[in-house]
Amino acid sequence: MVARFQKRGSVRGFTLIEVLVVVAIIALLIAILLPSLSRARAQARNASCLSNQHQIGLAMNMFASRNNGKIPVGADPRDLDHWVSLVAREIGLVKRLSSSMCVNHIRVDQLDLYQCPERTAQGSAPFLGYVSNSLNPDGPSGTDWRPLDGIVSVAGRYKMPANVVYIIDAETETKASYRTSNAPPEMGAEPVNSLGYTSPKGARVNWESAVRAGKLLQDYNALGSYLEPFGGGLDCLDVWRGAQLPQYQTPDYRTGSQFRRVAFELHMNRFVNAMFYDGHAAGISMEKRATWQENHRVWLQRFGLTPDGIAAALNIP
Repeated sequence: MVARFQKRGSVRGFTLIEVLVVVAIIALLIAILLPSLSRARAQARNASCLSNQHQIGLAMNMFASRNNGKIPVGADPRDLDHWVSLVAREIGLVKRLSSSMCVNHIRVDQLDLYQCPERTAQGSAPFLGYVSNSLNPDGPSGTDWRPLDGIVSVAGRYKMPANVVYIIDAETETKASYRTSNAPPEMGAEPVNSLGYTSPKGARVNWESAVRAGKLLQDYNALGSYLEPFGGGLDCLDVWRGAQLPQYQTPDYRTGSQFRRVAFELHMNRFVNAMFYDGHAAGISMEKRATWQENHRVWLQRFGLTPDGIAAALNIP
């Protein structure tokens, strides 16, 4: 009786085929779930980016309400009239900004508001994740681009401010071109100034070298004198040439990415986020028109260029 009971109560092990079937089912479930989890994370990063830009827009509106509708566009790297500094003051991100400081004193690498989480997820170091619109509405004069700088009246410059980009996602460091030349010892690598401006990665490299050198403890003259020979830092992250837009192509039909500052298909591999002059934030999808010139024309319009400015800007880097 005992022997019969033990035989009946014994547990039969799984066969190899059964184990393989279970493993295959688990692998299939993981394969089905991973894309969904990845999309959910990307959507969360997109929502965080839009929230950042919305807060920036609120700060700009607060400033404009006290200054007759005027806000900073571009800036002298030696002063505090820059959107990064303005937001820091309006929202209270830093305890004190003295008159001896400039935009490059702001530790954007330690402040999440200034960082697009999607850029960081794609390999960019924590830094300023957005670039500002400094394109002159009148476009270039001949082949000479003229950045729009200073505190300007939005209504006086743009007929429909709600349709004009003010802040937009910066290109990731993995996509933006970056070459090296001579550099100070503590920097290690300095970007070549193609067409007189640096890449987003170049701006970070320059700025981080100033941090390591202790220049952020000095006034704007010392900090500016250090950064300017190497193309600037935070102050140079703006858009003032057509080639810096996402779908510009050089005349020989290369991608133009060696000049790009505005991100190309950053979120969900489809669109970039932007905050407009009226303060609202939204995604902008890439254009799919017949030619790159037509795509480029739309982006120039989004950045506030007049019809004459657009005509002057086409095919000019």
